[in-house]
Amino acid sequence: MPLFFYSFYKVLSNPKNSFYQESLSLEISAVENGYLPLFYPDQILKNKNIPESYPVGTLPLTPTYFCNEGYGLITYISDRFGLRNNDKNWNNLMKKSNIFILGDSFAQGACVPDNSTITNYLEERTRQNIINMATAANGPYEYKAVIKTLLKPIIKNSKNNNVAILIFYPNDDLPFNKKREDLLNSANSIVKFKSNGDILPKEKYINDLFDFIKNYYPNTKKEIIKEIKKGGEERLNSFKYSSLYYIISLLPVRRSFREVLTEFPQINLNKNATSPSIQAIQFLANICMDLCKPVVTYIPPSNYWTRYLNADNFKKNLKNTSNKNGILFIDGEEIIDRNNIKDYAPEAEHLSLEGYKKIADLIKKNLIKK
Repeated sequence: MPLFFYSFYKVLSNPKNSFYQESLSLEISAVENGYLPLFYPDQILKNKNIPESYPVGTLPLTPTYFCNEGYGLITYISDRFGLRNNDKNWNNLMKKSNIFILGDSFAQGACVPDNSTITNYLEERTRQNIINMATAANGPYEYKAVIKTLLKPIIKNSKNNNVAILIFYPNDDLPFNKKREDLLNSANSIVKFKSNGDILPKEKYINDLFDFIKNYYPNTKKEIIKEIKKGGEERLNSFKYSSLYYIISLLPVRRSFREVLTEFPQINLNKNATSPSIQAIQFLANICMDLCKPVVTYIPPSNYWTRYLNADNFKKNLKNTSNKNGILFIDGEEIIDRNNIKDYAPEAEHLSLEGYKKIADLIKKNLIKK
């Protein structure tokens, strides 16, 4: 009974539904003001039909709304490749040394303003040109696709000193995926170089992506808002997300005692196969060679929000693979405390403003040291 009443108190003192409803309202308002949702490559590739080109980002040069985890709904205008950069940074690629950031939502900067992302902090501290090639929900197949179709052609044509930082999170511990493997094998460069040195996406890549979004996603404001409301109603009416479920399942108690909560359990059924994440590191090492300095960074999960069963072993494998390939490994757990809620966002598992700053400072410190 004491545990039950503790759960009851925690739910009353921190109602999630009101925050979720507020986020839905912010998304609807964003759409009404001309913003479109972020079209995740991972989400696109879960469709029965997929585009001919492996997607690396959302729609290019598009006002985009992202996520809200306590800092308000994050919005930005995507760059020419559909990534989260100031588009002018692409004009500096052949003029300056560059740091390329690859990864998922953490690398992209979920869910914080532009001035609090890893890329922005690094740009301020290193004065180098930073290109963010990450998109939320990306996994190891998307990392390899970005390396193959975007990073490789760029560094082959660059004469500057370049660093490529691949950022991992425990949910990257994924099994083999034949559909993505096949699409990856057929993927080619999506980069076009102009005579003046400018870098642009190839028309085929852009046309494939626009056509796919047009054919398989809501396009008008009315349709998008309808889809947002539909998803919101399904969640709000779901017993799993109800206050009653939180109370009777003792979820606040289990979180307080840091029970093992795995929202997305990842199990590699083929024990003899090399995991896609390990392959991504090896792929980065092979592509970089003398063309760039590869770096692998690990961000630990919060024990409050979501604890991954295999996180420690996954980090160990990442570190061992990095060392075997002569790659600098940066362990974010040196400065991010999995038990300190202040290192993570107020309303979900991504990093807080201070957490992102800590990771950027750790990366800079290690780059200078090496």
